[in-house]
Amino acid sequence: MVDVFANMDIKTIRDELKLNRADVGWFQVRKVLQVRNAIGNFAPVNFKVLIMRTKY
Repeated sequence: MVDVFANMDIKTIRDELKLNRADVGWFQVRKVLQVRNAIGNFAPVNFKVLIMRTKY
């Protein structure tokens, strides 16, 4: 069974990026992944691969 809440973000980050809303978009997701990369508590996300794949 997968623990959905295993990777919870800090409440101040969730509040700042409004992650507790149902209409969270790509902007909020991208920003929280950048914050996670900076903190270092989570597996890093390589944005170069994501940018390359969106340039068609």
